[in-house]
Amino acid sequence: MSHVLIADDSPFMRRVLKEILTEGGYTVVAECQNGQEAIKSYQEQKPDLVLLDYNMPSLNGIEAARTILQQDSAACIVMVTAIGSKKRILEALRIGVKNYITKPFENSSFLNTIGKVLGPKAPIKARANEMQDAEFQVIGSFFGQYLLQKGLLTKDQLLDVLEIQNTVNRKAGQIAVDDGLLLPKHVEMVLRMQKRVNKYFGQLAIQMGFLTTDQVNIVLDKQKEHYLDVEEIIVREKILPVDLVQKELQIFKSMSEEDQGVFNMQWVSKHIQNGFVYEFFIEQTMKLLMRLAGIFVMEGECHFDSKKKFTSCGILIKVSLAGDSHWSYFLNLSDELAQEIAHAMIETDNCDNTGDLAIEAANEFANISCGNALAKLDVKGVKLDITPPITKRIPRGEPLSFTDKEQVLCVPILVPEGEMELLIAGVEIFRPVEVK
Repeated sequence: MSHVLIADDSPFMRRVLKEILTEGGYTVVAECQNGQEAIKSYQEQKPDLVLLDYNMPSLNGIEAARTILQQDSAACIVMVTAIGSKKRILEALRIGVKNYITKPFENSSFLNTIGKVLGPKAPIKARANEMQDAEFQVIGSFFGQYLLQKGLLTKDQLLDVLEIQNTVNRKAGQIAVDDGLLLPKHVEMVLRMQKRVNKYFGQLAIQMGFLTTDQVNIVLDKQKEHYLDVEEIIVREKILPVDLVQKELQIFKSMSEEDQGVFNMQWVSKHIQNGFVYEFFIEQTMKLLMRLAGIFVMEGECHFDSKKKFTSCGILIKVSLAGDSHWSYFLNLSDELAQEIAHAMIETDNCDNTGDLAIEAANEFANISCGNALAKLDVKGVKLDITPPITKRIPRGEPLSFTDKEQVLCVPILVPEGEMELLIAGVEIFRPVEVK
């Protein structure tokens, strides 16, 4: 019998994972809400498989995995998390984690992935139902992770490919130094500034007076000349046949394209500098409502409210973000909508309608929405981290409080039944677009 330990700070997500695993023939021997508990439970239970969330209090998933692997190098660990940035995936794989699954996922592909990881240790039921062509979610994923999760690349093969890519593909700052356009200290100054503002290296180098526009264009052209994609390296190194790589890349791109351009949120970018950052969070929230809950949604009229006269819809979830900028994501929604999300995410009509379940579901929904947005921004060079969501039940109609210094952007999300709005709040984070 295959024994599994689950570590996730969300009770709702632990319930979802346990139901999927039980259906797949696994036995869940321990449920933990943070990394410290996971380490202790692993020592006691010695399970066949450990599923770790990344963003947990006390000790995050990466540090918990590191400690477990130091104590038992044979431990079989898979990260199951909403945050799928390339840096975190690489960090996890390098310390010995076997695979990295990004939420949300299809139940069948989840079972298929962990079945491949466990091999003969997987339940007979899971091996019998293993699907070669399972649907794989690609939200927050890159092509290498997609191939890893599908079992077409091993962890070591993916790490080798990415090491080659890092060696071949030079960063813009290094090219500028090699060509005598910048000194290393100037590159460091630009990188430090990049941590505070959402701009590309070249944009900041121009604004800081280190490079001209023509020089930046020369650097970028050189960067493109020597750039190799993951798929090009896989073929070059003869890891997979070119026909298979082309086939899978076509599938991956078609799935990725389905995640683009469903909503038109040009208002934010037209009115706010670096508005694309907030658009990703708005878009992922709306798309996941459609994907996870099957709820038709439309974006209402975005607006700023200087008087901050916002009232509660019943449940308020706050996620704090820090890194290139500092602000907060608030999801304000009604109980009936939270219950609909809970039913859809558990994929059963038999779950109870208690308020606690609805709150837990909404909490995890916000966590996944923000995590997926972070992964997409990571590809664009924007670095942000999130805190675990904080959820409050506030009676419907009661005012929501913000400080005098905070700016608040309101994005109404229109649904057939219930209420939802997304509020983005921070101090001096919204700067008007300069009219040329």
